[in-house]
Amino acid sequence: MSFWHRHCDTGRRTLVRLQRRSKMARNGLSRIGTIVKAEVEDVLSRIENPRKLVNQMLIDMERSFDQAVGEVSRAIANEKVIERRLRTAEREIVELQREAEEALRRGMRRLHGAP
Repeated sequence: MSFWHRHCDTGRRTLVRLQRRSKMARNGLSRIGTIVKAEVEDVLSRIENPRKLVNQMLIDMERSFDQAVGEVSRAIANEKVIERRLRTAEREIVELQREAEEALRRGMRRLHGAP
């Protein structure tokens, strides 16, 4: 084999080795790219989940607030009803007390012989 053939053969082998290494490098870069994409997706999904959780917490808090407002409104309405009933009962007490006193006076008059 001549020098030229040996040199070309060595060059071909070198070229083949370089092509293999280049292919391995591309495969390695492709794998690294895939890993980086997966990591980015993982980070984004972790970022998105807290946002969803916070949004859900806000929705739940708004619902709780609305329920609390409704309960306070009902409590105020009940308080007003109770206050009206109390005033009515107090008026009835005063009226019954007046009637009882009047009945006692009449009874005393009858006991003493007055009409």
